[in-house]
Amino acid sequence: MPQAKEAYDGRFQPAIDGEDCRPSDPSDADTLWLLGAGLVMAALAATAGLTDFLGEPRVRALRAAWHHMIGNIVAVLAEIVNLWQRLEQGDAFVVPTGLVVSAGVTLLLLYNGWRGWEMVYRGRVGVAD
Repeated sequence: MPQAKEAYDGRFQPAIDGEDCRPSDPSDADTLWLLGAGLVMAALAATAGLTDFLGEPRVRALRAAWHHMIGNIVAVLAEIVNLWQRLEQGDAFVVPTGLVVSAGVTLLLLYNGWRGWEMVYRGRVGVAD
């Protein structure tokens, strides 16, 4: 589901002017809400994805499906830690650790999107022939 990816990606916006990547408010409520929304959407996407994965042996036979699932699990776990640490440490976690985690998850979601594309267009998952 692209909504989960967009919610995660939407909170990874370092300062364009190069001054500072720290939020103006230590709690950075927008970031916390976007991380939370991304986790909620990821749970909904996981429900649909796990239904396909467990319900169709042909899907489980695809390497791309395994990579997609494992990558998404790692991304969600990283974002749970990201949210938790931002709530616990506030501004101190954002630079540099929070940005590194966010950048890593963004790259991982690009990879997961590619593997999802491969499942649909090469593996014909979810396509009626």
